[in-house]
Amino acid sequence: MKVLVTGGAGYIGSHLVQHLTNLGIDCFVIDNLSRGRIERLSSKINFEQINLCESNKLSKFIKSHSFEAVFHLAGYMQARESMRKPDLYYQNNVQATRNLMNSIASPEKTKVIFSSSCSVYGNNDLASEDSSLNPLSNYAKTKSQSEIELSTAFKSFPKNLSIFRSEIPLFCDVQSETILPASARRILQGEKPVILGGEFSTEDGFAVRDFIDVRDLVKALGIPLSQNLSGVHNLSADQALSIKEVINLLLEISDSKELGFEIGKPNTADPSIIRSVTSTRINQLDWRPNFSIRESIESFWTIFKNYWLEVEK
Repeated sequence: MKVLVTGGAGYIGSHLVQHLTNLGIDCFVIDNLSRGRIERLSSKINFEQINLCESNKLSKFIKSHSFEAVFHLAGYMQARESMRKPDLYYQNNVQATRNLMNSIASPEKTKVIFSSSCSVYGNNDLASEDSSLNPLSNYAKTKSQSEIELSTAFKSFPKNLSIFRSEIPLFCDVQSETILPASARRILQGEKPVILGGEFSTEDGFAVRDFIDVRDLVKALGIPLSQNLSGVHNLSADQALSIKEVINLLLEISDSKELGFEIGKPNTADPSIIRSVTSTRINQLDWRPNFSIRESIESFWTIFKNYWLEVEK
């Protein structure tokens, strides 16, 4: 099987490529490398540096191959940044998705798997796929709009489209505004992490999220290749914690509890609670999360600490 992964040099994308490769699948990757890192990919992976906003180059590349499936992961994903740079997020998320769909000449023969986000629900505790959408940040709005673009493109072939609304993966990435890397940097510099909150309508005043390990996420994304699965599906690890609890766990794992943390003013685009219920169909296919939040953060801390010592210090 020959598949394409957009954004395959990103954190989630590179894990997905590794997972698919382990299954014996022939992976091609396109990424503009604005935030992806080529060193995440094996030298054996077929890679092209392409920006999805370059419609002619993208179309020429896709038409030169016969992909049985396309995993669409490319896009920017920092909610706070999206509020400062709405045009950037529209171009890189919505327009890029539109260009990709226009480049797929045979939707009747091509499966598309899209990595969306539970942020499209806005403030919602235990959302189902039927819950109303109320995206608050521009990032969440671009995910919702991208879903519309995809559904429109596959209106005549809905069985070939799978949309996964996932919880927040615990990132080991270099994006400075992502909570774990931003906090880890400060800890490694002997400074207090800064977390936004104290004013949310939650038990401890900090935003509550249901986190998922990237290794569990990519296993779910690969399901449509072997199973009859289409439509919209939530993915939840059922591991909800407040941001305060997550950072306290990071401080504990990094032996830095004495540092404590500082509290910053929350952004109006941050929902108080984002939690969802994994779709019935996904449960029927026996997908279950295997990694706890502690295991995810332990893995993150080990990898990020080494990266920081080798690259940033």
